[in-house]
Amino acid sequence: MDPHTMTPRLPRLFKRGEQRKRPAGALPLGFHDTERRRWVSLPMTHTYICGLTGSGKSQIITNLLVNMADAIAEGKVLTYGVDLKDGVEMSAYGRLIGRLATEKTAASDMFSDLRNELAKRNRMLIEQHRRKVGIGQETPLLLVILDEAAELRGDSEAATRKLLAPLDSLLRLGRSAGLMVIASSQDPRKESFKLRDRFPSRIALRLNSIEESRLLMGEDALQAGCAPWLIPLDRPGTGWIWDTRMATRFRVPFIDDTQLEQYRT
Repeated sequence: MDPHTMTPRLPRLFKRGEQRKRPAGALPLGFHDTERRRWVSLPMTHTYICGLTGSGKSQIITNLLVNMADAIAEGKVLTYGVDLKDGVEMSAYGRLIGRLATEKTAASDMFSDLRNELAKRNRMLIEQHRRKVGIGQETPLLLVILDEAAELRGDSEAATRKLLAPLDSLLRLGRSAGLMVIASSQDPRKESFKLRDRFPSRIALRLNSIEESRLLMGEDALQAGCAPWLIPLDRPGTGWIWDTRMATRFRVPFIDDTQLEQYRT
């Protein structure tokens, strides 16, 4: 079966087909664009996703959540979403998003609550003489998903700094305590989201030009073959992932609302 084909069996394939071949400590993302039975996984690091409208950003998130559905149900992953477009995108995920903020005050409160949880976990690490939490039901992965990160700004520079301060703390201190942030945006410029440099892993979907690709991924990624400006218009969900070591082109299958229904309720 072609894993790129839209079929009702697709989520089952993703959950069991080649999961044993994925590296430990990684999230299932999709399949290599040329070697269709080879998994491409997302490193457990903060990840920034960027692409034009219609390039498949929502499908990246959908595939990640569907492939983690069992872990979410078992309490091994706690999911937090921020969707400042009135929740239009992320409300469709239902129970796959445990806590959803649809306005800035709620987002700020969420970031502060997570910062308190990190402080609690860090105290535990100190008491147990450990450097990193083990992910499981006692200390689940805290997965924060930001839809259109550029919307996280206030009415003034001071208001923006106040809104982003607790998120900045999460990005700097969260990894050892079991927290991961995934942010998406349509704008590759650093100015559109002040905290972009806190994300060591980057995913580029279709972009307009070499210049935009260089802004997002860096010269090293382009030299390694990353070419998101060449992704065809009719290939949404196709992208390049760069984690400072190698560039890999991948494609996630399309998951429609009918397929998603079994996971969101």
